[in-house]
Amino acid sequence: MKITSKNLKTVRKKLVTMACKIAHLRDGKCCRFRCGRNSLKYDAHHLKPRSRGWRYGANPYNIVVLCSACHMRLHEDPIWAVEQLEKHCPDLTNYWRYKVYEPTRLTVTVAKEWAEALEKELAKYGDQT
Repeated sequence: MKITSKNLKTVRKKLVTMACKIAHLRDGKCCRFRCGRNSLKYDAHHLKPRSRGWRYGANPYNIVVLCSACHMRLHEDPIWAVEQLEKHCPDLTNYWRYKVYEPTRLTVTVAKEWAEALEKELAKYGDQT
């Protein structure tokens, strides 16, 4: 991915897309909350909102793959969501509770580092983007 100061907005979107793809590869074709529903489409939910900064959107450990029903319920019932997260996603629970990024602008150097890390993570799953 070619990264310049002129295409940082597009790069930010690509980083989020890569992070979502990693989450889908990591979680497989099933709801992470193990609800047992069969679904044709699964949603990528950001544990910490992307509006808090680009690093939350572009981090696969901030993303959990859910079926549409669980994704809806997660927004309606936060207590249930926390219980499910702790029960089924202990690896993501620590991220959700403790990881805090300082708000920073995306620079070319940081974007290159972040893209390289995401590409390495994708390579673990045998996916070349």
